[in-house]
Amino acid sequence: MKNRIFLISIIVVFVALILNNLQNSKQKNTINTSYKEEINQNKNQEIEISNPKTDKIDQKNMSEFSDQELEEVNTFIKNMKDDYTKLQFDSNFRDKVLNAYGQNKNITKIFKKIILENDFAVRLSAEDQAYARVFAIQGLKEIALNHEKEPLISTIQELSLNLQNKETLEKGEQADLEDLLRGYMSVINIDHFTENIEEHLKEIGFTKKIKNQEILDIYDQSLYFSLADKIGRDKAKELLTKFLDS
Repeated sequence: MKNRIFLISIIVVFVALILNNLQNSKQKNTINTSYKEEINQNKNQEIEISNPKTDKIDQKNMSEFSDQELEEVNTFIKNMKDDYTKLQFDSNFRDKVLNAYGQNKNITKIFKKIILENDFAVRLSAEDQAYARVFAIQGLKEIALNHEKEPLISTIQELSLNLQNKETLEKGEQADLEDLLRGYMSVINIDHFTENIEEHLKEIGFTKKIKNQEILDIYDQSLYFSLADKIGRDKAKELLTKFLDS
């Protein structure tokens, strides 16, 4: 009887050892499989990071400009984005944009297209398109201040006209028109503006035929704050009330 019990005990222990080895082998295979999957996943992520879809500019409907011109502006935008929070950003931006303009005046046309055509801005700068619009407006302002005002003025005229056909404006569109108008006010002679306000209003696309109240408010507020800094709030309000609200 004792021998039988002893034999059964040995068999039980032996079976337990076999089952334990099988379980360990299964766990090892599972771990190895998971590890390989993780490595493959990391490799895929590395490939996606090193070869983003936005590295190359989509050339569809962009044949107006050369590949080199587009790449130069795209690089300019990326560099300015990296410098955006630095203390010397304004002076660095001015120097770089004026240098770029000196080398190729087509940059004003690209800036203008970025502002007027959102699809173009997205194709050019992808996720940086918001920066592209901000820098394009600032670039036109710097060029107007130092060289020619026409690109800035014509951009305001066309954007204002485009927005008049919309029932409601997106926040980005509102901000673009505001920034352009304030840019215009920063590059002109304020005395000449106040003495020839009707001429200037016409130049920047304002007419009394505009029915969209959002656009009217943008003109009113942008011009008011720009004038208030120069001639005082009371005079600015009086002047704009006379010509914008009459």
